[in-house]
Amino acid sequence: SKEANADRLVYSRLEYILRESEYDNVNFVRNEAGNYTNFTMRGHKGHLRHGQNSLSHIGTSSGKNRWRGWKIDNEFDIAYWGHYHSEEVDDVYGSPVLRAGSLNPEADYEEGLSEKSRTVVRMHGVSDERPLTWSYPLDLKDY
Repeated sequence: SKEANADRLVYSRLEYILRESEYDNVNFVRNEAGNYTNFTMRGHKGHLRHGQNSLSHIGTSSGKNRWRGWKIDNEFDIAYWGHYHSEEVDDVYGSPVLRAGSLNPEADYEEGLSEKSRTVVRMHGVSDERPLTWSYPLDLKDY
């Protein structure tokens, strides 16, 4: 059931630990129900999208059109894109779009897509002036 999902339990515990810690500049953003969630960080508009309704990459005209529409509709400064099993950084009308690889090992689904992904997430910095000041891929295969 949705209430007993292991991912949700882990995320809820991490959120609790952060909330009870001395860190006051860390927020946890989760998409609870829909295809996307909008949020703000240091005055910038963030857009978190699951991605199942997008194409596997932004680089084609169709993919660019879809993401341009989402940028216009949601007015985001930076976007985060899930669902696809590869790590990528792209750009939509001057706004970075960051996609993380899958944390799960490849299985039949990924093999069928011929998509092999490193277990990578992308950390990045945010300043008052820019939503992306630096970016670093973090490979989680050893964690």
